Amino acid sequence: GEVAKLDITDVKFTPKKQAYSSHDISGKVTNQSSFLAKNVMVIVSLYDKAGKIVGATQAPVAGNNLATATSARFEAKIFDVAETPDRWHVLAVGYSE
Repeated sequence: GEVAKLDITDVKFTPKKQAYSSHDISGKVTNQSSFLAKNVMVIVSLYDKAGKIVGATQAPVAGNNLATATSARFEAKIFDVAETPDRWHVLAVGYSE
C-alpha cells in the first residue's frame, strides 16, 4: 500500500490540571491523498525543555478511515509522563489498501 498524505490542523494542547487528570491533545486530520486512507492514527509525543521525550500515545481519528479531501477529529490523552512537558509533536499515519 501507499502512505497517505495527511495534514494536521487545529491542534490544541491542554496540560494536566490535577494529579489524576491527563494531558489532552486534540485536532483535525485531513486526507490530501487521491485514495481512501485506512486505519488513520495520530502519534503524539511530549518533550521536556531539554528535548527528551517524556510521554507518548497513539489514538485513532474518528471513523478510522478518511476518504479523499475529508477530515476527522482526534483526541489523545496522556496520563503518565516522566517530566513536565514543554512542547508536543503530532504525527498522522494512514495507508491505502
